[in-house]
Amino acid sequence: GRLRVVPDVASARAAVAAAEGREPRVWATAARAVPGADVAVGWGAWKAAGGAGIPGLLLFGTGHGLTASLVAGCDGLLPPIRAGGYNHLSVRAAIAIALDRLVGERDEASPPDPWTARGEVPSSGLTP
Repeated sequence: GRLRVVPDVASARAAVAAAEGREPRVWATAARAVPGADVAVGWGAWKAAGGAGIPGLLLFGTGHGLTASLVAGCDGLLPPIRAGGYNHLSVRAAIAIALDRLVGERDEASPPDPWTARGEVPSSGLTP
């Protein structure tokens, strides 16, 4: 299978390199700003690397997130997933959204969703 448990990021990086024959780019995610992290990139950077045949390793943090030193050792920090400033998602929900943004099928010719184009979210009647 494609899923293996490894003890640390270095082992994961080595496993991907061995399987793919090429060093992966390592990308981190965060729900908030990471002090000292100046490696922020957009979602398109992941797609561009994959399109160039560069394998990727995506890291998700839980609780208080990833340490600043771990993020500093990454090739990129993907932007937080936000809905109108509200970003308190479960890790599973954030992973699902991130994977959809990274590998989901998109019809680039179709017009953007009117809600996200305006930076809005349809009201559910709930307040964050």
